[in-house]
Amino acid sequence: MKKNKVVIIGAGLSGLYAAYLLKQKGIDSIILESRDRIGGRILTSQTTRRGESEYYDLGPSWFWPGMNRRIESLVKKFSLNAFTQHEEGNYLIDEAKGAPPKVIPGIYVNTPSSYRIEGGMYALVNAVFEQLNPEQVELNAQVTRVSKDNNSYIVTYERNEDSFTVEADYVITALPLRILVDQIGFSPELPENILNAMVNTPTWMAAHAKLVAVYEKPFWREDGNSGTASSRLGPLVEIHDATVNGGKGAGALFGFIGYNAQTRKTAGEEKLKSLAVEQLTRIFGEQAAKPLDVQLVDWSQETETA
Repeated sequence: MKKNKVVIIGAGLSGLYAAYLLKQKGIDSIILESRDRIGGRILTSQTTRRGESEYYDLGPSWFWPGMNRRIESLVKKFSLNAFTQHEEGNYLIDEAKGAPPKVIPGIYVNTPSSYRIEGGMYALVNAVFEQLNPEQVELNAQVTRVSKDNNSYIVTYERNEDSFTVEADYVITALPLRILVDQIGFSPELPENILNAMVNTPTWMAAHAKLVAVYEKPFWREDGNSGTASSRLGPLVEIHDATVNGGKGAGALFGFIGYNAQTRKTAGEEKLKSLAVEQLTRIFGEQAAKPLDVQLVDWSQETETA
């Protein structure tokens, strides 16, 4: 059994960044990721139309310079292009079916402004990953147990129905604490108060579902609207412009579904998409009735997240 200095569990941004920092110090590590991709909660959909790639975030979209300083520093370090969230135009409030939305004149903007990354948040994930050796990351590797053996740790994981073990001096976990407790056993067992704290630590945005609707162009801007809207009716309770930087090419809107996880599961993905398009049409007009594409991710149904 080959011994590694550090085993990192989870190839989301935190796990990749940990490996990057270790590499800066000359410390070798490997990353075990249960998904078939890197990125974790960061999921960016790529489409190609008119010969150009367009990226839409189905996980987190924003960061705030001055507040999220580590993200800001990485964006600058890897020369990524960040741009402000589009907010120019009217803010719409969806209050009643059969009635036009309430219009709030476009004289207000959020302060501080939120920023997006050109190429989606995955551009940041990929920039960090490119600093590593690809062989450091093993996908579809479901860790099931971490055992202390004298001065080493034995990490057991499954891949393609086979079981493997790796030895390490240190183990870093970079996954939601609830998932850690639910999926991984420890020997010796962790103290009960630590386990209880992990189980009771919420995973940020884990209960949310995000929808993106892509259109031929951002027509709402031509109508004087920002693409930002809120609704008391649903299914989308909060809507924003998701168009690529510069507003050229296809336009896109994204929103968060307000129904709880069980209601979403009962309704099903296609029904939720249909209801969302009906709502977008009610708010933004008939041009919203025919999206080029509609994508939905319900993070509460992702076993590696919730």
